[in-house]
Amino acid sequence: MSKGYPNILIHGFFGWGDQDLLNKVSPYFGGIFKKGMDQYLTEQGYESYAPSVGPWSSAWDRSCELYAQIMGGTVDYGKAHSEKYGHARYGKTYKGYINDWGAPGAHAKVNLIGHSFGGPTVIRFCDLLDRGCAEERAVTPKEELSPLFEGGHANLIHCATTLSGTNNGTTLAEAGSDLHISNLVNWLLLGVISTCLGQTNAFRLWDFKCAHWGITPIYANELEHKFRGFRACKEAVDRYNANDFDNIMVEMSVTNSAKLNEETSISPKIYYFARRACRSHKIGNLPFQAMHLKSFPIAHISQLITGWYMTPYLKKTFGADSSWFASDGPVNTVCTAAPWNKPQEDWTEKTVVVPGKWYNMPVEYKDHFSWMGFLEDTKVYRQYFLDMVKSFEALEPIK
Repeated sequence: MSKGYPNILIHGFFGWGDQDLLNKVSPYFGGIFKKGMDQYLTEQGYESYAPSVGPWSSAWDRSCELYAQIMGGTVDYGKAHSEKYGHARYGKTYKGYINDWGAPGAHAKVNLIGHSFGGPTVIRFCDLLDRGCAEERAVTPKEELSPLFEGGHANLIHCATTLSGTNNGTTLAEAGSDLHISNLVNWLLLGVISTCLGQTNAFRLWDFKCAHWGITPIYANELEHKFRGFRACKEAVDRYNANDFDNIMVEMSVTNSAKLNEETSISPKIYYFARRACRSHKIGNLPFQAMHLKSFPIAHISQLITGWYMTPYLKKTFGADSSWFASDGPVNTVCTAAPWNKPQEDWTEKTVVVPGKWYNMPVEYKDHFSWMGFLEDTKVYRQYFLDMVKSFEALEPIK
């Protein structure tokens, strides 16, 4: 019999999960040529899954995909939402990890663990289960409405945890928006790849899951092994780039993260935890920070932005100062705390944890990729996650 409630490990931007062949070689939560954390935890008696949500999808779209993968069924992005942002309403159909999710017993609830942009995904997902969406309810016939948009289902979640979540954005994405390079990145990594790889077997290795935009195929096992026309690809990526939201590169900015957080609430039935990391350091009296040598290469590269980027707008609007230069590489440590507009406190060993409130866990000596197992001691890494899910099990479920 499984211990505690099932754990759902949600990858971040540009990530992958158990439906991608890449995950068999290098599990997103596990490291290269290692056992995936979902498999390890399950072997220890803690039922766990690592779904493949859209690596380039918005927090809303990823939430819809997550719901279908857990419960089973066809992804419904919502009638109002899909019409507003210009993409298909329905997506892929899944068998479901937990078809009896919500039934009394071991599957009554789940624990959500989101890394990087998996953080905003967890936040949006919990809010949708709790409050649903009035816009969707207003335009969708009752028989067509996804349960995700009904509201009143916060009892399906036990704990919501973020690992270096972009809960308040990152100045890396803010710089991308300010310097007008976000759309260029989208074009290079969506448009060019989609055009070059078309409907080839490459998407079996790593599916970008942008079929609802018309950018990638819906099912990787229904490929025609041919290149795509540039014009069709351009129109699809242009639709994606035209949105200020439903566009992950923009949603990760500090500015738009604040706007998204204004749209969400927290539930008195869910426990919330924000786990933070920092592996940068000051260099004398210089006005920037650099990563410690024991950091993943991409963390060093991204710190070239997060370690110094600041604007008058960030200072005036968010009170940003030099403390923001501390980071895990891609994400400023201050931004990985609980959403700034939500009730929260810093956790200590004497803290009495209650639902309906965020707890900022002590800042840990990690870079952004430590949560994925890169450059980490395998035994220590696995024990960390095992201890974390055991802590969930110790919390009293809220009915």
